Amino acid sequence: MKLTTYLKYVIKIGAFGLVQLTGNAFAETQLLVGQAVIPPTASSVTVTFSTPPDSAIPPADAVIFESTPIVVGSSDGRQQSLGLLLPDDAADIRISNITTTGFTASYQRKRNTLFGTVTEVTAPTVPITFHYIAVTPGRSELPGGMVVEAGKLTNQAFNNPANITFESPYNTIPAVFTGFQSFNNPTDWLVANTLNVATQSASFVMTNRSASAAANSEDIGYIAFSSGATKFVASDGLATGIQALPNQAGISGPTGSYPTDCNEVQLDTDYLTVVGDASSVTSPVTIGNQATANQAGGTVRRCTSSSNDKASFYIDSEAISGNRTTVNELTSVLALNRPFYASFGLVADYQLDQCRINLANASILDSGPYTLNGVGNGLTRETVTGLPAPAPLCGAAGLSLNPSSPSGVAVSDDPLFDIQGTISMAAWFNFSGTQTETGFPELQTLAGKGTDSFRLAIEKVCTIDSGGTRVIDEASTRGTGINLCDVAGGTGLASSEIHHVIRFEVTNQASGLATFIRSTQIGTNQANLFFDPRGVVTAGSWQHVRATFDGFSFKLTVDDNPIAETLGTSAIPLNTNNEPFSLGLSYSGTTTSALYDGLLDEVTLWENALSMERLNTLHRQRTRLCQSCGREIIYWREVYKR
Repeated sequence: MKLTTYLKYVIKIGAFGLVQLTGNAFAETQLLVGQAVIPPTASSVTVTFSTPPDSAIPPADAVIFESTPIVVGSSDGRQQSLGLLLPDDAADIRISNITTTGFTASYQRKRNTLFGTVTEVTAPTVPITFHYIAVTPGRSELPGGMVVEAGKLTNQAFNNPANITFESPYNTIPAVFTGFQSFNNPTDWLVANTLNVATQSASFVMTNRSASAAANSEDIGYIAFSSGATKFVASDGLATGIQALPNQAGISGPTGSYPTDCNEVQLDTDYLTVVGDASSVTSPVTIGNQATANQAGGTVRRCTSSSNDKASFYIDSEAISGNRTTVNELTSVLALNRPFYASFGLVADYQLDQCRINLANASILDSGPYTLNGVGNGLTRETVTGLPAPAPLCGAAGLSLNPSSPSGVAVSDDPLFDIQGTISMAAWFNFSGTQTETGFPELQTLAGKGTDSFRLAIEKVCTIDSGGTRVIDEASTRGTGINLCDVAGGTGLASSEIHHVIRFEVTNQASGLATFIRSTQIGTNQANLFFDPRGVVTAGSWQHVRATFDGFSFKLTVDDNPIAETLGTSAIPLNTNNEPFSLGLSYSGTTTSALYDGLLDEVTLWENALSMERLNTLHRQRTRLCQSCGREIIYWREVYKR
């Protein structure tokens, strides 16, 4: 390890002209919640991953996972298949043949011996509905800070508990859900139980009540959710609520006739009805999983009596061998307001320190997973010597890009930029403070997608004294023709002051109206926003901005000042358009506006409403490798490895 002081070359953006258009650092988490049915007399069904039919745009579209997901689920009702002969023996759904596009769900029932005759049961006589969740392996943060981790234990032998340690400890005991990922023992009644769940670890075991050993090993998948609830707008454009409840007590085996022997778990309707959204649920999607194994060989089954404020389950186990009991089990419960698809991950990462630049096209490289490269024009490489010291540039210094107008970077339109749900943006910027803004509101765009989707910008605002409190007003002439900041023109107030602030805005897909937050904003009343001077942009110095939107609420901060926040109650799916994603200006067809004049660095876009803590860690303290430099770069630290 060697300590060194170095320079970085960033993109300088001037504010004039027209840009020409052209054609992993962080893991992506994809999450799909769905339901399927095994029809009568069928032994299995092939499930293809797709968005739910009520998705905004597009409906019932195919979903392809970037890596083979972990799939777990719960089936409905008491699965009878032998009528009067053996009406109540246990059955379950087994998942296998998982690929990036789907899986196989098979019907499994205990292999019974009756009067010396082995009875194979391979198909139900009634439709069997099951709910499932598929998650990308690994650990990630969902909107609202909910942490999910998914993984797999391979080749687990019968009755042989295996321990796993979570990638990082949870703050409290998580809700853990397990399920077979293989079906190597089709004639044996087997269950995958969870044991000894703690904040750092859990145990899993493949077992049954009769204790007869399975012939083959199986793969067991697990998905762990941090305890709590969150709501957000998913990638399909609809409001989504999730609640994870660990260690729910009192779930037991049958005590009478189904469904009177079911056990109810109270749910939080604030999340599952998703206030203000037309897709509010009357019967949630629910998945249950034992967290204890007091009666080995049991499996949690959904009761069809679930409502919008309760989930109903029971423990199904074998009856033919006299093994059905009423022993209580602790059970993890996952409740979701609807089937949905969501993708949480890095969309684009413009580090603006690539080793080589094609001078003819002024290529701006995306270091994210999708190589969404752009083209810059009228840009200048500027040497930065002040703090904070960014990562070193690979290759030659002082390259001069086309200095003539225009200024900015355009990245060709791509479906990956058509974000309808959650979003986070972050950047370093050094605002010149010399550019004259025009239009209403008066903006200089740091990054965004057109003028009617999402963008992060610097806004010129006016503050005035109102009732003894300083509040924010627009700096431009308003619809009334009165400009409260135009003191010289006679319409302004003597107490008025001009400031530049960060503005993060999104456009509502349904109404076409922009909703926004400012970095100096305290309070949620758009007409009378209290002013916090700690969020003011300072010209001529480097500052860091973080912004998130979960489909309901905004969070925004400049440097490490207190977070500006607005709390929404109605879902706002983001509008999509055909404009390029751009740095330093905004597009509306062939028209450019809101040109930024200053330095810009490390512009990053996520399809996720990350917590401010996670966003700060990912963007300000990440480690990345510069291949052609042959060294590891620790971002914002004067340290590297040769």
